[in-house]
Amino acid sequence: MGLSALGFTARFLWEYTIGLLAFWTESNTSFQELVWLIYAALGGMFAPLSFYPSGYRTSPAGPLSLHAGLPAQLLAGKATPEQAWQGAGVLLVWLVVFWFLRAAVWRAGLRKYGAVGA
Repeated sequence: MGLSALGFTARFLWEYTIGLLAFWTESNTSFQELVWLIYAALGGMFAPLSFYPSGYRTSPAGPLSLHAGLPAQLLAGKATPEQAWQGAGVLLVWLVVFWFLRAAVWRAGLRKYGAVGA
């Protein structure tokens, strides 16, 4: 349950950051659709992660397979508790990265919005 919450939170912060691109565009829907396409392709929604090269499958640094793939593998009994702890640690690192990225985009967006005269 906790790993799913970490994955959800990381995904939320990433989508929030993409949503902040609306400061620079009239609509950010195309950005969100592109990000979803990449997420679905690399996160295992289009094909099982077992079809991907072993270097990608075993890479602990990528957040895409951790958001949904690892919790699903845990529920199916195909992942070990050590993999769950490793995944939780990696997701915590990504949470910190996404948090600061979101804050940086927010500050830059407010400067852009304020420069327009609002």
